[in-house]
Amino acid sequence: MKIPQNVLVLAPAASIAVSLIAKDAVGCYLYVTQARSNKKMTPKQRADVANYDLANGIINIGLQLAAVKPIEKLMTKLVDKKFMDKFFKNRMQELSEGTFKDIMSNISRHEGIAKGAVAVLSVIICQYLIKRVLSPYLSVPAGEWAKQKGIINPKLYDGKT
Repeated sequence: MKIPQNVLVLAPAASIAVSLIAKDAVGCYLYVTQARSNKKMTPKQRADVANYDLANGIINIGLQLAAVKPIEKLMTKLVDKKFMDKFFKNRMQELSEGTFKDIMSNISRHEGIAKGAVAVLSVIICQYLIKRVLSPYLSVPAGEWAKQKGIINPKLYDGKT
């Protein structure tokens, strides 16, 4: 199948990152709207929780967007220098002894494993280091600031102020 030239083709790590960031954006929207309209909380609590959720979502998405390319470059270097030599110890010997078909198969297998390893490591860093360590650390002060500014107001129901 031929890919049209005007279609953007992303590396596996970048395409996984884009899908995870899109998932986080949808999750942020859902968290904020749910917190804003939760009838079990007071209007002030609804606003506070919605502001924290919004700050957390923005920081989480922003950090992941900023880190996609640097992490992919770093992981590519790491995989090429540390892991691929262990998977393909006799690569040069196989390349010198093999037929053209064997050589192309070896090269494509090498590239596939390298891209897969970069994608897996990039996801681990983005989802665990950024989303579970850095983002919550920065989200608390940002949530306090958003709460003080009153960026999100609670949804008010009939008879409530």
